[in-house]
Amino acid sequence: HRGLDYDQLRAMSRVPLIAAIIQTRINQIAEFAKPSQDGSDIGFQIRLKDRNEVPNETDLETIQDMYEFILSCGDNRIDFESSFESFLRMLVRDSLIFDQGCFEVIRSRNGQVAAFMNVDSSTIRRSKMTASEKEAGKRDPDGVHYVQVYANKVKAQFNTRDLCFGIRRPRSDIHFRGY
Repeated sequence: HRGLDYDQLRAMSRVPLIAAIIQTRINQIAEFAKPSQDGSDIGFQIRLKDRNEVPNETDLETIQDMYEFILSCGDNRIDFESSFESFLRMLVRDSLIFDQGCFEVIRSRNGQVAAFMNVDSSTIRRSKMTASEKEAGKRDPDGVHYVQVYANKVKAQFNTRDLCFGIRRPRSDIHFRGY
């Protein structure tokens, strides 16, 4: 028995008290979706790994490009309405309601990361191991690790490079580890 299903969890999240708690946490996290100008205010900061090193002009350009990429969730031709704040809000909501937060990593033709966007976490499941994976005793790193299920049909398949699948409360319970 796995506990509550996704529809039950979604229904519980609409109970006014629970909805208020969830929204409060989402609002708190969303405060960190903007750059912190000097590192002392709320937000995120991109900096050199070595805090004592002074960034050169190339470093500053790279840092600025990274800020723009994160704030727009990548190439705005993929989704011109995307913002890092809305991305975080959706990810945290799914994480709090379903105990999993998922997002797709979208790649360009040459394999570079072009963007990232939320995926409805309630539709993502871990895939079953193939016969060869079971025989080897481990998953194929390039194989299908996750599937998107909608109306009891698999609509998409993902490997670990193209879908981030985060669990808020990982546990060793045999019923939750895919055995």
